[in-house]
Amino acid sequence: MIGLDGASAYWIKQFIWLFIVPPNGLLTLAAFGALLVLVRPWRPRTGALISLISLLVFYLLVTPAVSQRLMQWVEQGAGPALSQTALATLLKSEHPPGAIVILGGGMAVDERELPDKTRPSLTTLVRLVHGAQLARWSGLPVLVSGGRPVGRVRSEAAVMAQSLGEHFSVKPRWLEEESLDTIDNARYSSALLRKEGIRHVILVTEAFHMRRAKFSFEAAGLSVTPAPFAFQAEQGFALQSTWLPVADSVARTSWALHEIVGRWWYQIRRWWQLFVPENS
Repeated sequence: MIGLDGASAYWIKQFIWLFIVPPNGLLTLAAFGALLVLVRPWRPRTGALISLISLLVFYLLVTPAVSQRLMQWVEQGAGPALSQTALATLLKSEHPPGAIVILGGGMAVDERELPDKTRPSLTTLVRLVHGAQLARWSGLPVLVSGGRPVGRVRSEAAVMAQSLGEHFSVKPRWLEEESLDTIDNARYSSALLRKEGIRHVILVTEAFHMRRAKFSFEAAGLSVTPAPFAFQAEQGFALQSTWLPVADSVARTSWALHEIVGRWWYQIRRWWQLFVPENS
């Protein structure tokens, strides 16, 4: 966006995620309603109504009945998991993929850890497991994508590459170390791959994240074969007896809403880039 550097955009997105996007945003709204009751006592009904509705919606979002429906909707279009048989057929096609792209999903830093204080997050580690399996099946070169978050010394890509080599005996050919989000993953990865004539990739990320990731990489000029995994929406999910909040539903709803808001945001960014010159 115009006049906004990477660090500023990062912190703005963190603020929006923590305080605006549901379910956390609903607690923010409930707190605002409570303030109306306390600070503006002449409007207690308005404040009480805002708080009540916010808490009710929050309750619904953290129940399995709602979180499962949200996740089912988000995972639509992710495609099936990429089996070894399907991969073998793909490699024999007229336009086979030229690389496997594994997206970073965060890293953890803890001074108590040995031998490395920085390690892939659980999300990133699962992506590496899946990507390494595809690399062994196919023999395709691997690109790992993830920049250096604010306050970090090493990039996600460097941490991912180290883990792939040490734990999975897979050495990435490319490290994309500039990106801070999925749309940057796509843009910078595409630039690296297109220099070597690669136009078709296998993309590794979770099923709920795949649709947004695939959109980003295709917008960056690459043909994408999705390799989704970690499907969250349960098959044959029954609606009965699922109206009590559980911890899994909180996480599932958070992921689903993150994807929904992310898709809207990426569409807005794409519209902005189309109609507003970068040097404005």
